[in-house]
Amino acid sequence: MAHAVFKYRKGEAYPWVYKYPQTALTADCIVFSFCPDSKQKPAAASNEFAACKKDSCEQGSKSVSCGKESPLKVLLIKRGADPYKDYWAFPGGFVNPEETAQQGALRELQEETGLKAPYLEQFEVFSTPNRDPRQRVVTVPFFVLTTEMNAVAADDATEAQWFPVDDLPSLAFDHKEIFEKAMAALRKSLVFNPLWRYLLPREFTMSQLQALYEAIYCKKYDRRNFARKMLSTGHLNDGGLNRQGLPSRKATIYTFKENSGGCTLRTNNSKFILADFEQITNSL
Repeated sequence: MAHAVFKYRKGEAYPWVYKYPQTALTADCIVFSFCPDSKQKPAAASNEFAACKKDSCEQGSKSVSCGKESPLKVLLIKRGADPYKDYWAFPGGFVNPEETAQQGALRELQEETGLKAPYLEQFEVFSTPNRDPRQRVVTVPFFVLTTEMNAVAADDATEAQWFPVDDLPSLAFDHKEIFEKAMAALRKSLVFNPLWRYLLPREFTMSQLQALYEAIYCKKYDRRNFARKMLSTGHLNDGGLNRQGLPSRKATIYTFKENSGGCTLRTNNSKFILADFEQITNSL
């Protein structure tokens, strides 16, 4: 006997409701952008961008002297309602019954900041009981990569502002833990996929690409060795011109090859296991 198939229609009640505690679903967006030019200031929705400079940023036992705020930025919104009113948090909210988690994340991002997501990737699921004082809430987070920084606060967000990843304010809920997992997920994904294209302009220099890697991994790389490794990936077109349009090997402009695919960093046999990603990046 064929079973009836229920198709949810917006606004309708579900025909079967069990007498068990109900769990809500939310989706959060951890939005990263990159400012390779130290003179560039990320746009803020309300007040002017300001952040304290860090002397160093650390990852594990390695550190790199920053001397200035990290060029890798993350977008936060200030909550306009309780709980955690006036706290900073990631753009996100409750997923509607007719939405997938990804659809809900994209909608909330656009409603609260006006931004779209050129690239987003789901990582983990956060389901610790009592993580949200309103009710039992499970959240599905996505890290988002974009070069668009003109965020405008709207909906239930009173402000939208970019912060250096090494100098974040106090965050609502368990968003500090979510941020740490998002950074780890970004580092792992960057080993296997050429995600630079979503954080750099269409034309860029090798020094900008190196600055991006150093900001993400919080390590200092040898300039020549880094350039050699990046060129060996097969993802870059060499324009052969400097910024003045003159033939030169200095300040060469690069672009991304379309549909290049594959790994961003290669070992001798071009194979990776996830646990080796730190060892791979350390070799740069």
